[in-house]
Amino acid sequence: MDEHTFYRHLRVTLAQFDHLVEVLGHQGLKGDQHDGGLEIPVRQKVALFLWYMANQNSFREMSDKFNVSQSSAHRYMLLGDSAYISRDHTFIVTPKRDNGALTLQDQQRNTNICRGRVVVEQAFGRVKCKWRRMRDLQNTRLDVVVMLIMSACMLHNLCTGPADMCQEYPAGCPRHEDENI
Repeated sequence: MDEHTFYRHLRVTLAQFDHLVEVLGHQGLKGDQHDGGLEIPVRQKVALFLWYMANQNSFREMSDKFNVSQSSAHRYMLLGDSAYISRDHTFIVTPKRDNGALTLQDQQRNTNICRGRVVVEQAFGRVKCKWRRMRDLQNTRLDVVVMLIMSACMLHNLCTGPADMCQEYPAGCPRHEDENI
């Protein structure tokens, strides 16, 4: 598959894909057998996950596309590390309510919090534009949803650079009927 088609389908360049496979291999991700079938190599596991994140296909469709069982497609959808979770920071910083008595320092703090929130909103917008699975998480298990979001953020950080922009929407991802902002 040529570089352009590869990027269109998996939303990463071939170099980024190779880097991700190498990093995950060093972190201990291995090829193994599942359900008595043939070994699923690390490259295929990573491609399965990227396809899952970049598209909204069912596990049945993915298993057909990658020639693996449905349980294999489901089993290898999660990539992540508990090191990305900070249990020491389980709070949300919010602006102070402005009832007319805020100090100049409080107003500046509120402005900074709002600016930061806008940056985060825009980043999640870019994540959802590139990793289409984030547009509609049809999973009721909170632990799986958390891992998918963390994985999408990790992929975003890995793949973001000056030359990286959403090819379909270079001016920014449209938010048609998007209540998941």
